[in-house]
Amino acid sequence: MIIREVEYLNRKLMIRGEPRRVSPAVSAISVSANNAPQYGKDVVSYHLSNASSRYAACVLYRGVENISPPYYFGNAFYAVYTGKINGQPSAFWLGSNLVSAATPQSPGSNYALAPLKLGSQNDLACFVFGVPPQSIIEILEGGIPDASKINVMTAYEVTLGSLGSYCVYYNQQAVKQYISQTGYSVTPPSDPFPENTVPVIPVWKGMPGNEIYPGQYVRAGGCT
Repeated sequence: MIIREVEYLNRKLMIRGEPRRVSPAVSAISVSANNAPQYGKDVVSYHLSNASSRYAACVLYRGVENISPPYYFGNAFYAVYTGKINGQPSAFWLGSNLVSAATPQSPGSNYALAPLKLGSQNDLACFVFGVPPQSIIEILEGGIPDASKINVMTAYEVTLGSLGSYCVYYNQQAVKQYISQTGYSVTPPSDPFPENTVPVIPVWKGMPGNEIYPGQYVRAGGCT
């Protein structure tokens, strides 16, 4: 299914304040976006292009004018994606340090979630994408009427760490409002919940560190 995220953000719950100015990243991966009505209403298509001769992975940082401040794709409702939406899986936690494991099978297929390590005890959770060498992959996001309104759009290159145990926390109110607003059938996990996954580490050290909702983070180790 196509992930629709920004249209369901709750501004009353969101962290106040805009992230600091974001500088362009030095990355093997570049990103562009265009409207993709062939996939449905208000769907945009991102093209992640890897010009290098090696496999590369990235996280996608973007905002949408008058709809959403910039943040990492997948960070808002990863607890929802961990379960099923209307009985269908919508994402999976990355379980291999092979970059190819994070490559979507198709533009609207399930995307990989991972803890993004930004130098603090608490990591951010978001989608990570693997892009084969000298190739382009397409990923989709719904709920964006006009691709030209996407701003601060950056594909930050990351490397993959080793499989380990993590404890994942999320904002229960954000999940509840998502369910009530969409009308979808979702059974969220416990808060917090344990997950075995692979962390991703920034290649570029100037990445923004803002989350979209308070109280959402991932911490290495088990849940106690």
